[in-house]
Amino acid sequence: MYVAFPALCSLCTCLCVCDSPISIQILVNNAGFSMHGQTVDMPLDRIRRMVQVNAISMLSLTHLFGRDMKERGRGRILMVSSICGAVSGIASVAVYSASKAFENSLGIAMAKELEPYGVSVTCLMPGAVRGTEFRSRSNAQEALCWKVPFYAKTAPSVAESGVRAMLRGETEVTPGILNRIFLKVVKPITPQRLHNLVSEAMWNPLRLPFRRSNKEEIDSASEIESVDIEGNPEP
Repeated sequence: MYVAFPALCSLCTCLCVCDSPISIQILVNNAGFSMHGQTVDMPLDRIRRMVQVNAISMLSLTHLFGRDMKERGRGRILMVSSICGAVSGIASVAVYSASKAFENSLGIAMAKELEPYGVSVTCLMPGAVRGTEFRSRSNAQEALCWKVPFYAKTAPSVAESGVRAMLRGETEVTPGILNRIFLKVVKPITPQRLHNLVSEAMWNPLRLPFRRSNKEEIDSASEIESVDIEGNPEP
């Protein structure tokens, strides 16, 4: 489902400031999209849209409903982020990973801020998720992350992991044993350059040396119908 963010924000503002009987108990921030390629080759307007959807709109909705939840003394917020946000910069998806790092940091910080008021914030950090449009819209159909056996998870399984963690009041959850091994074991003991290269490899087709994304790939991605909000879990 695609919704223009200004219209959505206006609707949400009306629900909060008017005498509406609707009370939001659970907020799920599941909007996001990515673009694959070198940052300087991407159209600036699409970069801005990505930041708007992945970061600004998520922050706006979390601020809007989080404030109401704090006043009521209860509520749950689930931020559907990405394992990309846990790695300090991934070439070929630089803006996407930066926007997800923002979401991860914000979610963990707000969890501490709102905990005394009975509001939980959970940051869901999946890897590759199959069965959604994210793969084609990010122009990374042949990326290695989709080819590794048993790595990509189904959308229902990722959603279940997120919802269960949210209901338990957990701050972070990472579906998939391979993702957890990478974050908890591999990443802490390896140099940043190495785990960045591993992450970059997962976002590219399997070839050596890895060919850098070129402008033709960016132009191809730009031909795909643009979206303001894509409601699919993303890697």
